[in-house]
Amino acid sequence: GVSFDEATAGHHALHEAHRFVLEAFAAGERSAVVAALTRHDTVLESHLELEEDLVIPLLLGLSPAEFDEYTHSSIAWLLRD
Repeated sequence: GVSFDEATAGHHALHEAHRFVLEAFAAGERSAVVAALTRHDTVLESHLELEEDLVIPLLLGLSPAEFDEYTHSSIAWLLRD
């Protein structure tokens, strides 16, 4: 199996970075906004690279029928137990 622990941690880091962006905009300080957006961009880029490294090999391992089902299904259905 593939561990998604690091990706899950990345989601938490993205939520935190988003919160810092909102707080910076609320404070109205340009330098804080620039710093928060820069941080968010760095966290997002790192997270997207990680997800690509984890998910693309899994998608390539699917049969055509499985891939079709995956791409046409809702997130809620895909995440069901």
